Amino acid sequence: MAVRLEKAIGPLLPRALSVLGLALMLAACGVSTTSPSAVSQGSNATDGSQSAPQVSYPVFSSLQMTGPDTAFGLAALAPQTTLPAWNLGTMSTAPSPDVAFLATTDGGTRWRDLMPPDPVASGQMQMGSALYFLNARTGWFGFDLVSQHGPGSTVVVEHTTDGGRHWQLSGFASPYQGSLYLDFTNPSDGWVLSLSLPGAGQMAKAVFQTTDGGKTWRQVNCDRDRTSSSLPDDSYPDGISFNRARGFVTALYHGDPYVWVYGTVDGGHTFQRVQVPVPSAYRNDYANPYPPVFSGQVGSMFVQLVGQKSVLLVYRTTDFGATWRPSGGPPVPSSADLLTSWWSSPEDGYVLSSDGRDIYVTHDAGLTWKANSLPAGAASPLQGPQIITFYAKAHGLLYTKAASGEGALYTTTDGGEAWTRLVDQVLAH
Repeated sequence: MAVRLEKAIGPLLPRALSVLGLALMLAACGVSTTSPSAVSQGSNATDGSQSAPQVSYPVFSSLQMTGPDTAFGLAALAPQTTLPAWNLGTMSTAPSPDVAFLATTDGGTRWRDLMPPDPVASGQMQMGSALYFLNARTGWFGFDLVSQHGPGSTVVVEHTTDGGRHWQLSGFASPYQGSLYLDFTNPSDGWVLSLSLPGAGQMAKAVFQTTDGGKTWRQVNCDRDRTSSSLPDDSYPDGISFNRARGFVTALYHGDPYVWVYGTVDGGHTFQRVQVPVPSAYRNDYANPYPPVFSGQVGSMFVQLVGQKSVLLVYRTTDFGATWRPSGGPPVPSSADLLTSWWSSPEDGYVLSSDGRDIYVTHDAGLTWKANSLPAGAASPLQGPQIITFYAKAHGLLYTKAASGEGALYTTTDGGEAWTRLVDQVLAH
């Protein structure tokens, strides 16, 4: 079944372009910036639509399901738009109109582009992008605008409360340009992790917080401060996760003897290393932790232990993340490759095998696992990472892009036991 991509059209109201003048490229981490004047009052779309041109089949860089039939994604539409080979953020070498904000309400058969009117001056370069939705109506996405005058960037954050039909715009200056991660715990409280490009085992880090749904932002932590409570500048972060005022940054750090997890109990103002014990059988391995998911005080976290026989373990907490222990279930075969995984709850987890042929599923936080085969086309040689997302236990989407340039979107309604292909188009990217 072929996917349909539809473009929402309608009157475009003026945008608050002042986001581009937000004290661009502040080099010093110690300066906190907000931009209430950058909040847009406009709307971008009506319910009318028209068929998209043949070139506009999407190359997804992120996907999130928010219901059995609803999902949102960021995707590249133009042939000159490129994505990196690893999933530590996305990079675009073209102006932002070549990146689409896509939404579906029928499980992925039809998609509409609900990208707000372009707030970016023509030719402005975009780098990292991130997407986070609380439900089918309330969500945010952000992206970096590369400075042409210094090492930093302007981070633009768009906010919707009606599933993408209307947007509010805000922005702030970051000392770094590279990857972004977003997380919100409710419609008001959210965080952005802004990162530099990777190099020499490091990605510089700054954390920004909002308490008004994204209208204003302030910097609360930065590795350049080099205090006992700031994040260190080593490692390659792979995400940020908050549970009320408690939050965690996790990172890949090859060769390091400890599990790179830093926690905060005050909304990101201070971070301290979290002790994550490693079973004796794996103490000679290095660890790759991934952001935890919470329900109340209970949380789960995937940790890769990379060695001669690399495995994946589930770690559990019952005290909001103050202490972590392996769940006690069997290890899942893994590799040193970046993990493709999803938690729909602290009990329900999904992991793709390193060869892309199977999906491992647990519904008891890793105590037991079931391996389900993926469609043969999803396991062909890949270009860049696969993406999976699930809602509750049963409904999921899987996106793959082969080295040939062919992309495919699959859907499941039984937790990954059977998959139906939704995309059968060759993506000329």
